[in-house]
Amino acid sequence: MKNLSCTFAFFLFTIISGYSQGNFDCSTAVNVESFENIEVLVIPNAEGVEDENVLEECEVSPFLGSSEWESQTYWYRYSFEAAGCFTFMLSSDEEMYDLDFSVYRATTNDCSELTSVRCMLSGENVGGPSDEWIRCVGPTGLMEGEVDTEELQGCEETDNNFLAPLFVEAGEVYYLAVKNFSLADVFLLEHSFIENSSCTSSSQTVFNEKRSVIYPNPTNDRINIELQSAHADLQRIELFNIQGQLVNFETKVRYIDVDDLIPGAYHLKLHFNDRVESYKVIKNND
Repeated sequence: MKNLSCTFAFFLFTIISGYSQGNFDCSTAVNVESFENIEVLVIPNAEGVEDENVLEECEVSPFLGSSEWESQTYWYRYSFEAAGCFTFMLSSDEEMYDLDFSVYRATTNDCSELTSVRCMLSGENVGGPSDEWIRCVGPTGLMEGEVDTEELQGCEETDNNFLAPLFVEAGEVYYLAVKNFSLADVFLLEHSFIENSSCTSSSQTVFNEKRSVIYPNPTNDRINIELQSAHADLQRIELFNIQGQLVNFETKVRYIDVDDLIPGAYHLKLHFNDRVESYKVIKNND
């Protein structure tokens, strides 16, 4: 959102639960017309049978198409009647889960011609200590304030398991393919759509080179901010939920409390005099 005073047509979606109805290929994708959140009770040995021919879309190595990636992949179709900003979050109650995804624009409004616009493959650095890759597992999705359009295998220093929100035009169709990489028993797909929003949450640039360190993350009660330079002028701390709503802020201290918030992923923004730094933070289950 551009600012909190603007009025948007904002959709909060209810949760439905149940088994996925065989949506293991693009052609059998769940049509998310009503934009309801979906709690997916995973089907063991779920297997797609079609090659969607999108191997080249996620660079370095394929996301879908091989027999490995056809397994435990769930497809969802979105048809947007208005322009606006689309975000979502994938989560599970299980520990150390890894959900990957790719978002495709359907040029012909069906599965015959797909172009990848977001690609999330980050996860564990095999053999590395968990503190190097913990930020690349757990909740994932598209979040306001993020700028990356892809995170590839492993966990790079700038990865945080979230990608940039998606601005959609009226009449466009998109497909979301969710890969249940760690074989979680249940996962939740939450959606948010802000009509007529350009997905621009700040007029300032978000920098990858950080002036600050935040800890602990994940946390139960508080996020501390440690500045890396004595000259860094931290003016405001803001915390947003996945829907882009401001849930807490501070202007006089170098921490922010989360103990009253529900568990899940949040977007932390640190406003300096000349830049904004962005982090994904996790509130642990109580």
